[in-house]
Amino acid sequence: MSQKWIRSKQWDGRNIPPALWPVKLFLRAFSSIPLAISLLLCIALYGTLASIPIGLIALAPTYVLYGLSLVAMIGVLALLPACIVTVLLRRAGAGAPSRFLAGFASVVILALGAIWLWAHFLWPAMHYNPVTHSGFRLFGPSVDSTRAITVRRLPALEMSELEFYAWWPLKIILLAFIVNMITATVRRIEFTWHNLGVLTVHTGIITIALGSIYYSSLKEEGDMLLLAGTPDAQGRPTPGQVETGFFDNTRVALWLSTGAQWEMHPLHAVPRYNDYNLVSALGPGGDADDGDDGRTLDLAVVTGKELGAGDHAADAGLRLRIIGYGSYVNLKERWVKSDEQGVPAADSTPLRNVDFLRAEATPGARPPSIAFRPMHPSGRTVEMGGLLGIEYARGTSPARWRDLTENLPPGTQHALVVEIPGIKDDQGQPFRAAYPVQSGTKLQIQGTGYAIEVKELSPEPPFPIITPGYENTRSSIAIVRVTPPAPAPGAAADSAAPFDRWLYYRFPEITQDMLDAVNQHGGGVPRRRPADPAIRITYLDCSISQVYFDEVASITDAAPAADPSVRAIFRPAGGAPRIVESLRTGSTFQIAPQASLRLGERWFSAVQIEVPVSIPESQRDKASIGNHQHAAIAVQITPSDPTAPQWKKVLWLPFAQYLHIAADLARTVDLPDGRRLFLAFGRVRRTLPDLGLQLVDFQMFPYPGSDTPRDYKSDLLVLRADQDQMKQEIHPTSLNEPLLVRVPFRPREGTPRIAGFVGRLVSYVVPVQYKFSQAGWDAEGWRESSAASERGDLAAPRARFTILGVGNNPGIYIIATGAVMMSLGIPWAFYIKPLLVQRQKKRIQAGLAAQNARPRPVGSPEPVGAQA
Repeated sequence: MSQKWIRSKQWDGRNIPPALWPVKLFLRAFSSIPLAISLLLCIALYGTLASIPIGLIALAPTYVLYGLSLVAMIGVLALLPACIVTVLLRRAGAGAPSRFLAGFASVVILALGAIWLWAHFLWPAMHYNPVTHSGFRLFGPSVDSTRAITVRRLPALEMSELEFYAWWPLKIILLAFIVNMITATVRRIEFTWHNLGVLTVHTGIITIALGSIYYSSLKEEGDMLLLAGTPDAQGRPTPGQVETGFFDNTRVALWLSTGAQWEMHPLHAVPRYNDYNLVSALGPGGDADDGDDGRTLDLAVVTGKELGAGDHAADAGLRLRIIGYGSYVNLKERWVKSDEQGVPAADSTPLRNVDFLRAEATPGARPPSIAFRPMHPSGRTVEMGGLLGIEYARGTSPARWRDLTENLPPGTQHALVVEIPGIKDDQGQPFRAAYPVQSGTKLQIQGTGYAIEVKELSPEPPFPIITPGYENTRSSIAIVRVTPPAPAPGAAADSAAPFDRWLYYRFPEITQDMLDAVNQHGGGVPRRRPADPAIRITYLDCSISQVYFDEVASITDAAPAADPSVRAIFRPAGGAPRIVESLRTGSTFQIAPQASLRLGERWFSAVQIEVPVSIPESQRDKASIGNHQHAAIAVQITPSDPTAPQWKKVLWLPFAQYLHIAADLARTVDLPDGRRLFLAFGRVRRTLPDLGLQLVDFQMFPYPGSDTPRDYKSDLLVLRADQDQMKQEIHPTSLNEPLLVRVPFRPREGTPRIAGFVGRLVSYVVPVQYKFSQAGWDAEGWRESSAASERGDLAAPRARFTILGVGNNPGIYIIATGAVMMSLGIPWAFYIKPLLVQRQKKRIQAGLAAQNARPRPVGSPEPVGAQA
């Protein structure tokens, strides 16, 4: 205990009255060394929690018990017998050396035996086997579920590493440690030259802690994408557009727009690692096994008016909330009831769900469901793996139904149904006949004069269907050559001209005739016309199993709750049709011994929305976890005025890394007031102070003899405001040579001169500076342009963009100063202080020796220290 610490406690007793006992308690507590050690341990534990998975930490008690079992066995089988041997030898009168040798030998031999017994008997029984789940392990389920999860990834925290180290608990611990260090130093250590090293080390530690708090509070990290300019006439690169900001790596934002300008609304407490509210935010039809574990989310979005955008903000009159988050998802389209999405029935479509049932399905599992839209050609058909085609229509015409139920010879794969209204058969009915065909089949329609040749049978049209309303549809097709009979006397000669007819199996209503004559505008395109009504030809594709559902046309949408009767046809590949009448919602229709179809729920009106599908853990890229790269948020939009007519819209927004080049990731909503709102989920954009950058040129340097990058370099035009003028300088930055730009201090207008002087002085101690490092580049564009350059199409290879990592270093000089102080104080404390103490000791001893050597009067007392 130092003399100064004794004096400090005495001072407390004299000057602090009993009523101020909390002050005395504070001084005593923050003057103690154990508190400093405890706070340092807390800091170390905090860092451990940031990087070591919870599962490994939870294993510690188990391994402690493993170790204790070994110690207990050694104690029982080795130490206890050795003690007994020693006691018996002492009672027998053996000497101390004999007892020691006997006890030591007993401990070694018996301990080895105990370890062998433990390893061969106890350890196999205790050791936990993750395959068989045998053995002993504490917190088993928690260890398995958190084996790769750190504390900051828990649902209660959801923090990046930078956020976790900038969190307030660590700052409080550091501040407490700083106060502890200052108080203990002032109250315990003498301010002398001897203690200069210790004082310097303590001051350095305090400086580093203060700098760390300052650093974590103002640290910014992100990246910017710099686009290259359009090459000039000679193919040389030109500067791209100026970028005056970068996107933050940590903070995210909701971006809104009703026109050309985007408004940034920073979001707070958005998750990173876990799914929230995936099920309830999906709307009807949401998957129950999407993996959010019932976690909910409800975050308010800061309004544009609160951000200073006034009444003309993009979200004026709206209330936006984040109600769902998918950490690693893909968005897929799903149909839901329109009234639950606030969409008028006029803007939606009827829908019928058909469930695919399998006998071997897991009991209680949700069967796959197909959503059919009978009023839309692209939504009424589906093909499953080239083995089964399903069509759900409404109000099928009698002629079409008759064609689909036509009896064909067994094994027929393709057939044509031919009707000629102008010719009667033996019963006086219009001529009708069905013919099995294959590619190349030639038919002479007896008694009619018509000849038909099958030119092509294909599961896909040779050209995409472009008929309005049928875009993006699929159908097998038969292209047949039709030769009409010779014209009657007085008829036009071209009425008997042969033509090609394109027969779409799924959509006979868009059948067309292709004439041999070409269009007048040229280009060799055959002239087309609607199918000649003199002969009706229908193509039947029986090469795969086909199912047809037809909703009775007499039931209309005037009665939304009605459950119309549905008839169905099942035609197995090459087989006869089977017809079932009067199916209702919930009815099943067997199509195979182990499979059937069930009519699911029928919606009066439906609308298509995007919903998230969680990606399995095994398929996730670890580099994209925790940074929103594959994330999406659910935004709920409602009126902000409770007295206005109420409505609600929910939509999922995928994450946009760089919003200005990812316009396809934005989503739109048509609001009831006629506005169109654009929304995007991206990152917070931070503006560089009085600083801008342009990409002037880019170069990639490969390893010799390869295309593998060894280094790549961007030449940047740095625009920097300095002394009321803009300076322009070109600086390079590469993988190993980042660019450090210091922003000069510029006082604001109206700032007092003394405040400006202090600010300028602080700017030298704590400068505002940014580091720009090469973080990415346009590798694909460089490869393509390199190939074009080798062919002589380009003067030189070029990149369309470069990506720079951006970061500042606030307080780095403070931390460096503390480190320098520690590096100077430690040698003083360990080397210079002992020399000073030794020198002082010798000086005292020399003084005492000189005093003893002087003659003293007779009878005077002997000097202190003169005797040994």
